Amino acid sequence: MRKVKFLIDDNKYFINQFDGKPELQKHFEEKDSFQAVFTLYGCGKNIDRYTLTDYNGNKIDINTLNGYQKGIILNDCYAYFEGRQYQNGATEPCGVVNIEETETEGEPKRGGYYEKIFNDG
Repeated sequence: MRKVKFLIDDNKYFINQFDGKPELQKHFEEKDSFQAVFTLYGCGKNIDRYTLTDYNGNKIDINTLNGYQKGIILNDCYAYFEGRQYQNGATEPCGVVNIEETETEGEPKRGGYYEKIFNDG
């Protein structure tokens, strides 16, 4: 099973993107930041489940996120996991400041039975 953990801090991400442009960096320093830990689990490029928490481990309801947070940031995380292209041809997932990827043995909690059928015949 594959586990990919995305550390999200969109302001820090954009401040790093605009390195050397203090007028743009200042804009992001003054805004509230979307900070979260988004973890995707699955086999290969197939996502089985996810968790979304704040930095302290408290669950975040995905339905409380706005369109930018779901449509750009989380979508780029899904794209990373599935090997797809990021929004606007970017070279890395938007808003993500760190990615930790691990492989574990065993089947995922859900969907493992079907994954086994498709892989083993």
